[in-house]
Amino acid sequence: MSRKKEEKTLSQPEQEIIIRKQLHQLHIDLKRGLLPYSILFLLKVRPHYCLEMHKKFLLIAEGRFKIEKNLIYDNLKKFEKKSIVGSYSEKSKMGAKRKYYFLTEFGEKLFDEVVVKNLYPLLFICLSNMELSIKQNRTKQNLLKKEVDRVQSLFIEMIEK
Repeated sequence: MSRKKEEKTLSQPEQEIIIRKQLHQLHIDLKRGLLPYSILFLLKVRPHYCLEMHKKFLLIAEGRFKIEKNLIYDNLKKFEKKSIVGSYSEKSKMGAKRKYYFLTEFGEKLFDEVVVKNLYPLLFICLSNMELSIKQNRTKQNLLKKEVDRVQSLFIEMIEK
C-alpha cells in the first residue's frame, strides 16, 4: 500500500513568520556556536585586538549578522581564563594601547584537535551537501552556488594560513 504524503499548507503570512523565527534562531545559534571557533581561526593566523576582529567579522558577514564587540571580548576572556589565548598590550600607531590576543601553545593544540580535525571536516561535509542539494534542486542555483563557493574559499584560506 502506498501512503500519500500529507502536507499542511501554510498561508504566506504564516510562512514568513516561521522563516523570520528560524532566521532569528539561526543567528543566535551561529553567534553562540560558531563565533568562538571563528575567533580561534583569526588568532591562528596572527594576534588580533578585539576591534580588529569585530571589523573582520562585520566584513565577512556582509551585513547579515550583527556581532557585538562585547560578545567577542567575552569569548576572549573565557578563552584567556582557560589558557587557550594569551594577551599583551602594545602601543598603536595612533597612540592608544591595544590589547592583542594570541593562541597559546595549548590554544594551538586545541585548534588543531577541535577545529582542523573535527569542525572543519564537519563544515566541509555540510557545505558539500548544500552544494549537492543546490544542484539537485536547481532553485536559485547560481546565487546559492556562489555563496557556497565563497564560504568554502574562506575556510580554505583560513586553514592554509
